[in-house]
Amino acid sequence: MRPFRSFGVAAASIVGMACFGSVDVTKPPELDGTQFMTATVDGAEFRTGTLDVLRSGGRISVVAVETDEATNQAIIALYFPDGAPATYALGDRFVAGAVSGNYGQFAIAPPTSVIWTTDSIRVGSLTITTLTATQVAGTFQFAAVADTAAASPQVRTVTTGSFAAKFQ
Repeated sequence: MRPFRSFGVAAASIVGMACFGSVDVTKPPELDGTQFMTATVDGAEFRTGTLDVLRSGGRISVVAVETDEATNQAIIALYFPDGAPATYALGDRFVAGAVSGNYGQFAIAPPTSVIWTTDSIRVGSLTITTLTATQVAGTFQFAAVADTAAASPQVRTVTTGSFAAKFQ
């Protein structure tokens, strides 16, 4: 599913987010066994086979989109350096004023605009277990804060995450 390439490049540009809960994240999609992402977000299951993986400029982005009907999408995005299998701390996305840190994000699309992102206080970890020329896999967990003070809840907790994906 190619329309999500822009999510992999810059999840911060996601528009049209809504309150988590408007998406039924408890129904498992049909997975083909070649790529998937699962996690628990504030106690609700996230599960999808729709991933967009980009390898560019020494960085990897993995963006998973779980769709419920045509109008709602739950999104988990992970950003980390390209290299060898390792464990990375997820935290602030800004390093020396540029978006280049290792970080995680959660969002719901549409209709409002809220993205929850790890920062220097709300952190997590990502363990890359497989990294080859064609695929990447690993486990993750993080807490993330909303990009607006009006969002509720202010912090999202993503636990027991795992994924496997093929590079585009």
